[in-house]
Parts: sequence; C-alpha cells; structure tokens
Amino acid sequence: MTFLDYLALIRRHWIIGIIITALVTASSVLLVTLKNNQPYETTIFLSIGNQQEQSNTTQSIYDDVQAADAFSQTVQGWFKNPQFIEQINAASGIKADISSRQQEKQNVLITYNTTTEDQANTLEKTIQDKLTAEIATYNSKTNDKFALAIFEAITQKKPLSMILFLIIGLFGGLVIASFALYGFEYLFQKASSTNQISEILEKTALDKFKNDHPNADKLTYISAIINKKEGKNIELITLGGDGSKIAKTLTELIPNKKIATINFPQESDKILTSNSCVVLCTLGKTTTNDLLKLKSLLSNSFDLIIIES
Repeated sequence: MTFLDYLALIRRHWIIGIIITALVTASSVLLVTLKNNQPYETTIFLSIGNQQEQSNTTQSIYDDVQAADAFSQTVQGWFKNPQFIEQINAASGIKADISSRQQEKQNVLITYNTTTEDQANTLEKTIQDKLTAEIATYNSKTNDKFALAIFEAITQKKPLSMILFLIIGLFGGLVIASFALYGFEYLFQKASSTNQISEILEKTALDKFKNDHPNADKLTYISAIINKKEGKNIELITLGGDGSKIAKTLTELIPNKKIATINFPQESDKILTSNSCVVLCTLGKTTTNDLLKLKSLLSNSFDLIIIES
C-alpha cells in the first residue's frame, strides 16, 4: 500500500480513525502530564572540608584533601541509606526521590524533584540540617573535624512543551489508526488498495472514482472504450457497493447498448461470458474472496473501475 492508500483508508473509516487518533493523543498528553507531576528540579552542590589541626605543610594539605575526598564518598553513601532518606522525608514532610553522585574530589551533587518550589526550598533546608547534624555525629565518634565547606542549591522548573507532545500524539495516533484500520480490513478480507484488486484480477483499472460520484469527463472517456466492445449488452458487475449512478450515466452515454447491473456474488448466475463486462469494485467493501471467485467466471475481455468509498 502507498501513502495515498493509507490516507484513503482513513477517509473510508474516518470516524473510527478520529476516535483512535484522539485516544492516542489524549493518552500521550495524559502520560506526559502524569510523568511531569514534579516539575521542579533541584540540584545541590556541596563540598566537604577538613578542619584538622595540623601544620600548614604540603603533606598536611594533601592529607586533608585525601581525607575529605574519602569522607565525601561516605556522605554520598548516606544518601543511599533508606533510613537516612526516610529521616529527611519525615522531617520535611515531603516524599521525594533523592539521589546523589560524586562529581569530583570532596564534591557531591544531590538532585531531587518536587511538585512546588516551596517544597524544593523546604527539602533543601532539611537536607542541610540533617547533613550538618549527621556530620557532627560522625565527628564526635571518630574525633574528626569534617564540615560542609560549600552548600549551594538551585531550583529550576523543567520545561514542558505540550504543543510538541500534542503533535507527536497526533502523528502517532494517525499511524496507529492507519495500521489498526488496515488490520481490520485485512482481517475481514477487504480489498484496501487499487493495486491489490488489479493484481488479483490481473487487470489494470480504467479509472477510479470517489464515493460513487461519476465524473462526466472520465465516464465519457470510459464509455468510448466500452462502446467499441462487440455485442449489444454490457454487464456492470458490482462487488460490495452500489453502481447505480455509474450505470445510469453509462446508459445515457451509450444509448445503443443495454446495460445490466449485476450484484456479485448474490447474482453470479446472471453473468454471461458472451456479454461485455465492466467490473465495479469498492475499496474497503469488496472482499478478496469475491474477487477470486469472480476471476474464475470472467474472460479476459472485461474492464475494471474502482470506487473509493
């Protein structure tokens, strides 16, 4: 099927297509909205210092840096301790997913998301207080003098382009709708494209009409072709549609021939191979099974017209 065939497919079942597209689009927007229920993102940068009373020598400074680096890994580990996180959540009254990582020596980055900016500020203050208290407890037990040398936080609202997700949802909905509708026609053995009908009947269509509304210029051209056929009788064989409008117009354009409309397969016994045949197939309604049956009854001299329902 070509892209135009898919567009025609959606047009045939436009109500169902709109429903599917609307559901997919709404689901996409709803999912994004739910995922973005905590739009404020906070990043805390903290640096650990060591206040050991040592002589100001190169070796002592190096040892302080090494000790602070090792302790920063300990601080990072606290944020992986569920009990410590639970204490922060309980003290702040905010349930947040707090994560941490070591950026470089002595430095740790802490991140979390909140629903409001006030919650972000409350959680920031609670983390600072809890860290200060936890470091003091650690120092008293180990006789160290670590401290928060730097504690800086920034809170930003994550950008959300609803229009972008709406466009993505619409596009995804159209794609899903086209495949769903094609699956529906395939399941019920409906002919979905002009090429599919032509391949089964091994015949190229003279022309294609939309919604059984015959175009006068096209039918004049077709009637000229049919008028050159031998015999006085023409059988207009319709599959899955109503060819009365085309039959009426052809009758007016070819007054010297008798045109009989036969609905296949209900009136298959009326088909006479001695007469000229014009097969009228309707996309989305004509079944491939009927096409195969009709092919076995026709000679190679028939003509094919296709209608886009």
